[in-house]
Amino acid sequence: MQFHRLGAKIVCVDKDEVGNNETVNMIKAEGGKAIGFKVNITDKEQVMMMHAAVRDQMGPVDILVNNAAVIETTLFVNPEADDTISEIVNTNLLGQIWVIREILPSMLERNSGHIVTISSLTSLKGLPLLFAYSATKHALNGMMESLTEELKLMKSDVITTTVCPYFIANCPDKSKGRVLRIPELPIEDACALIIDGILRNERLLTVPDYYFYSIQLIKFLPKDVQDMISDVVYTKIKPKPKEEKVIQKHTIFAEMHKPQFSMFAPCLKMGSVSY
Repeated sequence: MQFHRLGAKIVCVDKDEVGNNETVNMIKAEGGKAIGFKVNITDKEQVMMMHAAVRDQMGPVDILVNNAAVIETTLFVNPEADDTISEIVNTNLLGQIWVIREILPSMLERNSGHIVTISSLTSLKGLPLLFAYSATKHALNGMMESLTEELKLMKSDVITTTVCPYFIANCPDKSKGRVLRIPELPIEDACALIIDGILRNERLLTVPDYYFYSIQLIKFLPKDVQDMISDVVYTKIKPKPKEEKVIQKHTIFAEMHKPQFSMFAPCLKMGSVSY
C-alpha cells in the first residue's frame, strides 16, 4: 500500500488468491493501479508465465520485493515434520531463487532495477522450533550477498537490499504462538521503516535498525551471558500439542540418562584414559 502511495504501479503475486485480490482492490480503491496473479513460486513455469504477463500488462519490473514465506514451527526430532520442512525450504528459499533468476536478466538488460528480499532477524539468531524457517532466512542472506558480488563482477547498477525485520503484527493466528518480551511491530510502522531503507538503497537493514548492532555485540559475549540475556529479552515460540509431546518424551530420556560424575571424566575429555 505504501509503495502505491508513492506512485508505484503494483503487481501482487500470491498463492492465496482471495487475500491477493483484497490487496489489489484496496489499492484500486485509493485510485492506484494494481493487478494480481495467483502463483505458486516454487513452480518455475508459473513464475515464467507470470513475468511474461506482467511485462505485457505493466511493463518491466523496476523493484522486486521477495516477501513470500511459510512460517511454521518445526522441531528437529518431530517425525511428522518432513512435509512442513519441504514446504518451508521450497517456498522461502527455492521460490525466491526462481523469481530472481526469472526477473534479473531484464534488469541487467536495462542496467537498472532493485531486488529486495525480506529475510528475518532469525537469520541473525536462530530460535527453537523455527529451525527450518531460520535456516532458509540464513540462506537468503547468503544468497543476497553472493548476488551483490556477482552484480559487482558485471559492473551492474542493479541494487540489492536484504531486510531482516523483527516479528510483525500482521497475522493474529501466528501472534498467538509467540511469547515476546518486546511486542511485535505494528505493520504500518514496519512497512514505513522497510520502505525508507529500500529508498535509501540500504544493502542490509534490520527493523528496527538497532537490532543489528545489538545482536552482533551479544555474540561476542560468553555463552552463559548470552543465555542470561535471552532469558530476560526473551522470544519464545509455543510448540504445537504434538511437538510438546515429543519435547516431553526426549526431556524424560535426557533426565534418565544424565551422565554420572566419574574420576575418568577429565581424561575422557582429553581423549585418553590412564590406568
